Amino acid sequence: MMEKIGEKTIKAANGMVGDLLSLYQGKINRAFDAAEGELSVSFKISFCQANEKISVTCDIGFIESRVKDGVSDMIDEKQLQIFDE
Repeated sequence: MMEKIGEKTIKAANGMVGDLLSLYQGKINRAFDAAEGELSVSFKISFCQANEKISVTCDIGFIESRVKDGVSDMIDEKQLQIFDE
């Protein structure tokens, strides 16, 4: 018989979210500072039937730093090559 997701399961999932937020609070704050005003934190909660119990897994995701970079160069196709590559 398939178990239902009840109050105990929801309470456990809520606790996991809180635990992950507490665990990563420092990194979340550093990421928020680097994010220039907006940071998205995502959670994935998976419920799986395990015999007569329900397995709960909670994952957290956020980007710790913003990467902004670029390269440029000026190319003269008419310039003759002096050295062999």
